[in-house]
Amino acid sequence: VEEAARRGLPNIANTVDAIAVLKAEKNLALMEKHAVLSRIEMESRCEILYENYIKTINIEALTMIEMAKRQIVPAVIAFKGHLADTISSVDAIGCDVSVEKSLCDAVSQQFVSLRKNLTLLETSLSEAGALHGDTVAQAAAYRDLVFTAMGLLRQDADKLEELVDAKFWPFPTYSDMLFNV
Repeated sequence: VEEAARRGLPNIANTVDAIAVLKAEKNLALMEKHAVLSRIEMESRCEILYENYIKTINIEALTMIEMAKRQIVPAVIAFKGHLADTISSVDAIGCDVSVEKSLCDAVSQQFVSLRKNLTLLETSLSEAGALHGDTVAQAAAYRDLVFTAMGLLRQDADKLEELVDAKFWPFPTYSDMLFNV
């Protein structure tokens, strides 16, 4: 990125902005001049690229919501229940449960954040979907709202993966995938 900036090259960081560059007047003129594609064909290609982006992010967001609701949420609830039972049992015999309570509190706080960001993703998906008919605006909404909300939900899930016992976690952990091939 630094080398590109030093050379004066553009750094287009996302798909929506990259598609917009295809429709820049100088690019349209170049394609027409060399009879590669007409202006209408270029605009059609851009429309298709926007639609593909929208559909891809939509599918990924819906999958993420499904995974969170049907797998992560129940796993965290089960783990919190297990922790609560452990805390009650250990406390009943008079032992220190400060570590267990601290873990339960950390899981609870992260779980609240996950739930908030899950709702944010659902709301963002609804808002972006409501822009149907204007693919440029809808693609921008998927980039700015949905993709951003997906990142926040992913951060919460990653943190919960570190806190929740592997017996309860519904997916292979990163270490499972990297070291137990």
